[in-house]
Amino acid sequence: MYWYWQLTTILILLTACKPSNSPEQTKEKVSVDKNLQVVIKNALSTKVDLMKGIYTVFFIGKPPLEVKFELTPAEKEQVINKYYSLALYELKEVDPQWKTIYIEDECMIMPKTYTYLTVEWDNVTQQIQIDEACDDYSQGKSDRAQRVKAFLHFVNEIIKAKPEVKTAPESDIFYI
Repeated sequence: MYWYWQLTTILILLTACKPSNSPEQTKEKVSVDKNLQVVIKNALSTKVDLMKGIYTVFFIGKPPLEVKFELTPAEKEQVINKYYSLALYELKEVDPQWKTIYIEDECMIMPKTYTYLTVEWDNVTQQIQIDEACDDYSQGKSDRAQRVKAFLHFVNEIIKAKPEVKTAPESDIFYI
């Protein structure tokens, strides 16, 4: 009889400890839009329009410089797959003050140098605002911050490897 209670307790614990859906499991439930439009604006210095293939460098007192580059179909698919595998489409909480999905941090460095990630699909626009220079995020936002930063780093590695972008001049806008 004692083994019956042990077995029942173990079964209850196993069913109660069912893991939550990971981004990989959730991905299967979401229809993947292969026509994502992705734009990343790094503070006031650069902007990348991934699907149009334009890397823009901003300067003080001079017009911006647009550098054209081309993503291969495989690179486009990698970017889209990364966006969905990190479940960034799940981020929806828009901050009323910033009018973006604002990932608040606890860093005291001023001025803040925000990166804006704008993603568009099916008449939906998602804009995420994050200070990439900070690694101290508000409780409950750390996971979201790390996912966004992983995506930005992934895209940045692809863009910085493009010969046209490698030879582009750097912005003369700097931050203290």
